[in-house]
Amino acid sequence: MPALIAEVLRANRSYLQAVLRGAGPAAIVAARRRVGLATANAEAALQRLIGEAPPAARVEPLMALVAYARRLSASITALGAAPPDLALGARLDEELGILADAAEAGAPPPPLLPLDESAMRRPAQRLARQLRVVHSALAPSS
Repeated sequence: MPALIAEVLRANRSYLQAVLRGAGPAAIVAARRRVGLATANAEAALQRLIGEAPPAARVEPLMALVAYARRLSASITALGAAPPDLALGARLDEELGILADAAEAGAPPPPLLPLDESAMRRPAQRLARQLRVVHSALAPSS
């Protein structure tokens, strides 16, 4: 599952990069399709894992990660209509990359850098909140 979750997050990052740089419609659609495929693969693996009846503490974070994968892509789509400034876009991109690396390593991610959400447009606020949820799901319970 760690590699599959990392792939979902990396696909979302590629999609975010395509949206932020204003890639053409074909490139954006292709990136979004990759998100859908990676998410479908993670969902199928999660269903198989659930069938093995693992402890809830192992499954619940994975369920949150898979659920938020779709929400991330929806927020990225909305960013296309209200793109953030370059600095904020770069920060969101970097955070998504850090989360993907942590997922693949099976290690807790470093703390997220604080973002001033009050200065963001709504799509960027939503994406920032979702990144916090993904971070929480990757971090060990206290």
